[in-house]
Amino acid sequence: MSKIEGAPFEEKVALCALNRIFGFEPKIGLRLVETLGSATAVFKEPGEVARALGVCSRNRYAPLITGSAFESAAIELECLERDGGTFLGIGEEGYPAYLGSRLAQFYERAGRVVSLGSEGREGALSVIGAVSPPGGDISEPVSQATLRIVKVFWGLDSTLAYKRHFPAINWLTSYSLYLDLLAPWFDKNVSPDWMKLRQRMMTVLQDEAELEEIVKLVGMDALSPKDRLKMETARSIREDFLHQLAFHEVDTYTSLNKQLDMMRLVLEYYDRCSEALERGADIEKLSALPVREAIGRFKYTKEEDVQKEYSKVIAELSEQIETAVKEAKQDA
Repeated sequence: MSKIEGAPFEEKVALCALNRIFGFEPKIGLRLVETLGSATAVFKEPGEVARALGVCSRNRYAPLITGSAFESAAIELECLERDGGTFLGIGEEGYPAYLGSRLAQFYERAGRVVSLGSEGREGALSVIGAVSPPGGDISEPVSQATLRIVKVFWGLDSTLAYKRHFPAINWLTSYSLYLDLLAPWFDKNVSPDWMKLRQRMMTVLQDEAELEEIVKLVGMDALSPKDRLKMETARSIREDFLHQLAFHEVDTYTSLNKQLDMMRLVLEYYDRCSEALERGADIEKLSALPVREAIGRFKYTKEEDVQKEYSKVIAELSEQIETAVKEAKQDA
């Protein structure tokens, strides 16, 4: 352990960590080392780091390094990966046996905190760890050790990114173990229907994944009208609800009440079209209803106009579905 505590080794680890943080803009890391005298000092003097960053990059990267979690995580993980097994035994795939405990020590810093000072203000410190395993294989030790500790997982999907679907978070592999704890809050502060609507959407997306395997083999036309409607609804959930344009002045932020109306619109389309199918409507006409474009544009509605636009879209949906049913009866 003396080697870990030695200055040369700490400096080496600190340089590697800086390279990982500022690999896309290395000049900033070099300026920090020159300003503070050594790479190790970058992680030991967060106040000086903030001031140095304010000079060289207008504080753009200050939160990354001055945060208590990020400050030590880069050093620890580099140390574990580079000299794994040298001191306390070799673990899985050459990683040290104490990998899990070190990660736990890092994540346990998050939680409810009381700030220093006479005021005794309370707050919360959240830690979001970004794990990038080689080849995206989350079965490797660091990913698995992290998943055993955290209760929320956002799985980034390169396929979604290639499709320009952002945020590129896979809705089938991602999860949260806080759902039961958050349900009462959503029931009280948003709507008692929130968790039910969320679960219905997840069910549709899961069914879509199963139906896609059939579509790949025999084509969309082989599906029943109900299954085709489910596929169309899933597409609406993905494109009209989950997809978000962060650079749009309205879509960059959406209130929970607006999200609730967005979920209701998509599922209202599904429910009313399901009833229309039982009354003889054609799935092709239901899939091509003009109101679907209005449902897709609803996320760009300003907060003050949400209720007005919601009522307008619901009225158009009802009218167009009734027209589709009447046309089906006339054709019959």
